[in-house]
Formats: sequence, structure tokens, C-alpha cells
Amino acid sequence: MNIELGANWIHNAHLPENPLLNYAKKLNIKTKSTSYSNLKVYDEHGDTISKLTLGLFYLWFEKKLNKKVHLINSSSSDISLKEVLDKVLKDAHFSAKEKRIAALIKESYTNNLAANLQDASAKYYLNTSVRKEEDDFFVLGGYSRIIQDVMQGIDIKLNHIVREVSHKRDSVEVITDRQTFEADYVMITVPISILQKGQIAFSSALPDWKMNAFSKMKMGIFNKVIMEFTEKFWKGDADFQCYPTDLGNAFGIAVNYHHYTDKTLLIAMPVDKAALWVEDNEIAMIQKSWEQILHQAHPNKTIEFKNVMVTKWNADKFSQGSYTHVPIGTTTADFDALQQAIGRIHFAGEATDIAHHETVHGAYISGIREANKILNN
Repeated sequence: MNIELGANWIHNAHLPENPLLNYAKKLNIKTKSTSYSNLKVYDEHGDTISKLTLGLFYLWFEKKLNKKVHLINSSSSDISLKEVLDKVLKDAHFSAKEKRIAALIKESYTNNLAANLQDASAKYYLNTSVRKEEDDFFVLGGYSRIIQDVMQGIDIKLNHIVREVSHKRDSVEVITDRQTFEADYVMITVPISILQKGQIAFSSALPDWKMNAFSKMKMGIFNKVIMEFTEKFWKGDADFQCYPTDLGNAFGIAVNYHHYTDKTLLIAMPVDKAALWVEDNEIAMIQKSWEQILHQAHPNKTIEFKNVMVTKWNADKFSQGSYTHVPIGTTTADFDALQQAIGRIHFAGEATDIAHHETVHGAYISGIREANKILNN
């Protein structure tokens, strides 16, 4: 059984510029569309919140949010996504269940962006089209098969740590911990956190406008807690199981892997503070905490763990996070600067694509963009 530790979805699958679903079909990789409204949500007493209650609250929320979007668009300044959601959800007359739904709405935004909403730009994210139902596909059997197909015929050198990029008049040198490579052009696609922390040196320092553009973006943290059980103890076939927690975030959102396969797995997706909690604790503690959460929602059920695996992407020295989000005050000019080549050095990666950052196809599209620039030089 292959379980993906990194990216799991092909987002915006039917965009003309997104080839990833076609790659999956060509390789006979199983995918299944995701419904973000197909949730099973538990409250702190272990009771489920009905779809009708959820649906009515979401309709009310979207109506109020749309009014705020109009005010934000007419303002010259930007504010945080948290501030907007707090204003929309500020209502002393909420029932206990409605308060839980309000917390889940905030958690859903946090989960999507892998970001602290206090940092995220309301002006950007509230003007970005929401992902359509059935246009995101869960990849089964490992995303790497798509990557391996794309890599065919390319001479890839593994296990080299890049130390420096040296810009010559007619070439570029890439100096690693093992050897030096010379090329006509270089395309840099490392996570933006690596560039922000200066882990790759440049023989000629990058200009201030370039470094300022790097510093504007923020790297978020998205981890996974993969829990395999001896048997399925939860009811129903929802895409996601949502549990109240006190592990840094108000809700733990978990993919119901059994919905996609016959495997008895739940894959929790902690982000931001909850993701850091995972990074700071051992598997035994993480399992114990999730066992308590699950027993609260499923009392009188036998819950027996078979395997537990966790990711710690923030601690990974070659990623130091998961993907970027757009902070308050970021402009299209900042993205233009991220994309701007410095002589023979080009920059790609999901962080450089304003329309599709935080996605695999965004990284792919950015690579095509820079390759065309090189070919047209």
C-alpha cells in the first residue's frame, strides 16, 4: 500500500493549462474527485452536526462574507483574513453547534492555506475563485509516479546539496557539496524558505528588490498524521471527518481514506499551530492524543491502532515548510519580481505563480513559463 506523504490532490484539474490529470490517466493512476461539502462533523460531546444545520449556516456565512468582500475591494488597504472572518462570525446569538461550525469555517481556511490567518491577505484570498466541487482529484497510489513520468529522459543528479550559484558572463556554475556543474542557464526551484534563509549563496548578491520579493512570501506548514486501524469504527462515507481538538487548532480535519479505498485509514491534516505541535512531539504522544479525540467522538467503540506515521515538513532541512501563502499587503508587483530572471538565473516554483501558488500544477506551470523564457532568449 502506497501512502503519499506530500501532495495528495490534483487541484483545478480541468484548467486548460493543467496537464496533471491527463498524466494520471495516461499512467492508469487511480484518482477520485473530492467533495468538500461531504463532511461528517462532530461536536465536543461526540454528536454529529447535521448536513442541514451545516448547510444553512454556510449559506448565512457566505451572504455576510460577500458584503465584506465588497468593502475590502473598495478599500485601498489590506487586512488579514482572520480579521474579516472574525467580523463576519461575531454574533452572540450562536447556538453551541453554530459556534462549532464557525470554528470549523476558520479551520477550513487555515487548512487550505496552511497558514495562520492573521498573516493571510484578505484582499487576495477573498477575490480568488473558490475551488469548484469535483474539480479536485485525490491521487491514489502515490503522486511520484506522475513526477517520474515527467522526469523521463532528463539527467537528474540526486544527493547533491547546492551551496552556491556563480554567475559568469556566458554561463552559470552550480557548486554543490560534491562537484561543480556549468550550464548556459540555471532555473532555481527550491522552496522559497531556502532562499529566504540564504542557504544558497550567489557569487553576485541578488539585488534588494529580488530579496524583498522573497521576504514578502510566507511558508506555511501542513503535516499529516496517518492512522491505520484494525477495523473501521466510524460510520458513513464522508470525504472528511472533522473532530474538535485542543492540539493547537479548533478542529482536526482528517481525510477518510476508506472513502477512496477499502483501507481503514484516517489521515489527519494538522496545519499551522497544530502542525508545529506534531513536529514537537513523538509518535506515541500523537497517537495517544488522537486516540482520546477519536474515543470522544466514537464512545463505546473499539479503536485499535495498527500503524501511525507522521510527517514533519518544517523540520525537513530541504523544505522547511510545505507551501507558500500570500501575506497582507502583497501585490502583483511582488509576484512579478519573484518571476524576474537575474541574467542567466531563472526562478520558478509554486511560490512564483500568483494564480496557482500552493499547488503542484502551479509549480509545473512556473517551470514551463521559465523554460519558454530561456528558449526565447
